[in-house]
Amino acid sequence: MTQDIIISALLFILPCILILFLTFSDHLRTPTHATAAFSISCFMIIDMAATYIYYTKPLTAWTMILLSFAAMLAGVVLFRAASGYSFAQSLFSVAIVMCYTDSIYIFSSQFHYIAAGRLPDGPSALHTVSTLVISLATFPFVLLLFKRLLRPALDATESLAFWRISWGIPLCSRLLYYLTIFPIFSPNLPTSVQSDIYSAPTLWSIFTFFTYVIALKMVTETTKNARLQEELHISETQFAAQLKQSEMIQQRIEETMRIRHDFRHTLIALQACLDSKDYDGMGEFINNYICSLDSLRPTAYCDNPVVNAIISYYAEMARGDGITFSASVQLEQKLPLTDTDACIILGNLLENALEACQRQTGTGRYIHVKLHAVHGSSLVIIIDNSYSGIIHKKEHVFLSTKAKNRKGIGIASVLDIVSKYEGVPRFEYDAETFKVSIFLHHSRN
Repeated sequence: MTQDIIISALLFILPCILILFLTFSDHLRTPTHATAAFSISCFMIIDMAATYIYYTKPLTAWTMILLSFAAMLAGVVLFRAASGYSFAQSLFSVAIVMCYTDSIYIFSSQFHYIAAGRLPDGPSALHTVSTLVISLATFPFVLLLFKRLLRPALDATESLAFWRISWGIPLCSRLLYYLTIFPIFSPNLPTSVQSDIYSAPTLWSIFTFFTYVIALKMVTETTKNARLQEELHISETQFAAQLKQSEMIQQRIEETMRIRHDFRHTLIALQACLDSKDYDGMGEFINNYICSLDSLRPTAYCDNPVVNAIISYYAEMARGDGITFSASVQLEQKLPLTDTDACIILGNLLENALEACQRQTGTGRYIHVKLHAVHGSSLVIIIDNSYSGIIHKKEHVFLSTKAKNRKGIGIASVLDIVSKYEGVPRFEYDAETFKVSIFLHHSRN
């Protein structure tokens, strides 16, 4: 009996582990040996205890609820330690897997009831085979759900408020299962109750998975909309920067035309100084004239019009707020990334730096920008700025202080582009300075 119980328990444990591993294999990290040993031991002991109690002891719904939540908690601790996701995200992921194992148990018990005319009262070859067949048949579809919906939702929405309340879905699902569905499969219940074995459990499985699918689709679509709004915001920023550059150039052209128009009067004034031998006055007049010509020259940080427009736009905004702004740019006109990607990275980082300085009280506010192209195929971006010393961060995710509809999306967009170009991002900060360093390599595409 003990061997049969172990086999039965493993048939439910292994699909959980395999689905999570195949979905998050590239996101896993090595937990401490103590955490891994503790979590695995707790999960195995609780699962086998639940299987043993189910087949050998009188059951109550609340007993199974306690065992189920204990197993879920052990799984969450292990998954969180291995993946690095938040507790709420880990709970949501583990709960879906456990919902899958519950559904396997439901359908294998239904098959046993159809084939043997009764529910299984213990581990049997028929129940084991039906569990294995149903697991193999449904595994690809559940794995697809995890890879297509769950993984993108987890990666793209780590700071979304949804995860703060998402625990309610698995909690309600587990309570509903053990209070209404699980008692139907008790071998000791009368036939009148077992007549519900076909309808209620099947509907529970369908509705539960549809609830998870709808929730994940909702989260994914919300994130897509937020990213579209962020892209629109960046496009508006780029347009405003280009428009500002055009206005500045037009202003310089008009000033140049005015100076050319007044050039005759300038020569008359110089002639007067020369006739009166006022050489000191002539020298001062010429120096002032040269300074006025220098002021007509528009600031050009680089030859790339998009990068130059973005830097000039934020430089003027910063200086208008009394913030020291400096930029050292060594770029060719052709960048190792698209103009759109360059605009998104610089626009987000400079906007964050500007907002950080604007929130800062007192003096000493500054933004320093360095851009350097390496052999035409790589780009180094370094932006450091002063700030108030307050970091908005949840676990390993930086949270934006912008409008709620763009919460956390700006940095996420930057990191997506960095990954696209096989780049390396680095965020450093102390009590006074926040520094972002990004290395980008030309995309293989």
